[in-house]
Amino acid sequence: MITNYSELKTQIASWVNRSDFDAVIPVFIQLAEKQLKRKLRIREMIRTASLSAVDSTATVALSGATGFVEVIHAQLADSDRTLLQYLQPSSLFTHSNATTEGTPKYFTIATNSSDEEIIHLRPVPASTTTFEFTYYAFDDLSSSNASNIILAKHPEIYLYLTLANTSSYLVDDERVALWANLAQVAMTEVMRESEQAFYGQRRNVRYSNDK
Repeated sequence: MITNYSELKTQIASWVNRSDFDAVIPVFIQLAEKQLKRKLRIREMIRTASLSAVDSTATVALSGATGFVEVIHAQLADSDRTLLQYLQPSSLFTHSNATTEGTPKYFTIATNSSDEEIIHLRPVPASTTTFEFTYYAFDDLSSSNASNIILAKHPEIYLYLTLANTSSYLVDDERVALWANLAQVAMTEVMRESEQAFYGQRRNVRYSNDK
């Protein structure tokens, strides 16, 4: 049974029967995580963060939304639970300005010059404004983060994707196809179960970060 990062690396080395892969297996796992962040969307990945924008400030750092991958929705923490409408950055920046103050109605997410992801609100909050930010999250594995919700509940997905990347490195096309297909089947089944559990719920926006 695979329950943590160390066991995953050990199993990968065992499955490919190589004792000289210790230095590269973490890279194959990182590549698998890139694929997971692009493709996998299940209820276990959903988180909510409480974020605040101070008065006369149009931006909020996304650092408070740990593991951010893709936004689901944002709503003001007021009595009406007002839902903010997501706009593409080009639309928000073109059709609004950063000087008009009021109660935020729209938001987008864009990177700044330091490649940090920032939430932009329009109108600019006239007073300190708190809102709930619901999103899909993913925590990468590492020596300091031995497990995450995907490894804990669906270790086979991690195993198959990492083996596919390992086989690609070994130029074993037949094995690449085998492991990639098994990974896709596993992800499809898991996402189908998640959709059934959340039948009828719809996402109103789609902004993803698959870095």
